[in-house]
Amino acid sequence: MKRPLIIAISFYIALALVIGLIVPKYKDLKAVQGKIAKANLELQYKHDYFSLLGSISEQFKQYEDQLSKIDSAIPAEMSALDVFNFISDASLQNGLILKEIMVEKSVSAKDSPRVKENYINFAVSGSYPSFKNFLSVLEKSARIIQIESISFRSSETGSAGKEMPTLFNVGIKVNFY
Repeated sequence: MKRPLIIAISFYIALALVIGLIVPKYKDLKAVQGKIAKANLELQYKHDYFSLLGSISEQFKQYEDQLSKIDSAIPAEMSALDVFNFISDASLQNGLILKEIMVEKSVSAKDSPRVKENYINFAVSGSYPSFKNFLSVLEKSARIIQIESISFRSSETGSAGKEMPTLFNVGIKVNFY
């Protein structure tokens, strides 16, 4: 009778050891395996994401010329000298004389706080057809320039019956980041 009792007690002790020692380690193993599976899944998502970014980058390389035009249209910082030179060159090419130019104000754009707007006023003198061509050059420039206002003083007859050039005052808005 002692032998079945010893076997039963040994069985219960072994069962207690299994439940007390092995089952928690098994649960820990399952938790670690779950974390590994989750990390592998995250790694796969990141790998897929970076592969997608690589393919998008390759697609952007096809459009590098167009993107550089956009970059020049809205530059990262306002260079008043570049704008002044552009206006001066465009006016000279169209037979106008640049009388004065000045930056009026710089503000954040209403629809995008990252985009800044500079308002520039300038005066040019010349004939109406030349001014019309000048406005066309402004409109077609790569830089985003919006004409805000135009005013002019009509031609007067000067000495010896010679017609004086018209003075055009123009207000424009130039965007930059």
